[in-house]
Amino acid sequence: MRLRNTSSNTICYVEWDTTISDKKYYLLQGTIHDWVRYDNDEDKLFVRWNDSDYVNMDYTLNVGSGLTQLTFNTHEFRTVHIFDPTYISIFDSTYHSRGYYYSPGMYFGSSYYHSESLGATKSTFSQDGPGGFHEYCLTKMIRAILYDSSGVKYYTDHVKPTINFQPVFVTNEFELGWNFTVDHQVHAL
Repeated sequence: MRLRNTSSNTICYVEWDTTISDKKYYLLQGTIHDWVRYDNDEDKLFVRWNDSDYVNMDYTLNVGSGLTQLTFNTHEFRTVHIFDPTYISIFDSTYHSRGYYYSPGMYFGSSYYHSESLGATKSTFSQDGPGGFHEYCLTKMIRAILYDSSGVKYYTDHVKPTINFQPVFVTNEFELGWNFTVDHQVHAL
């Protein structure tokens, strides 16, 4: 099995919030379109669907514990397993991160990382079989704008694209050709 290199940008932002039964919910828009809430007392992330709350991540579970999770967008139930806490380097800092592993097949699976104060920061795809072990980074947070009681905080990985322009040429009197390439760390085409 070969994984084709592709790249894309995903965007997730809070559109607005609301209160239901004295609990605050946030509508995530962009790649994810769901109402969510985080419960500080229970240390769990919930997805609101069909007027009920379902666990998406339980930060109190021990390593190896199974969790029946409701997925974003598709609202499917699946069993994931909690893995060892780790530290992820992002935005010139290191963040304590927890996460889970999901394996729908015998030789492959995906890992999802949630970092303190940032949320979902990274996901990977791995395959382990007759060809050996391979892991590919699927998503990694590269920009964030967070609003809190102390104001606005901007986070960035400081990686900027390089755009290389070739000379302009005229192919006929009605057409103009201008070739260019874009090189970027997250560009994998």
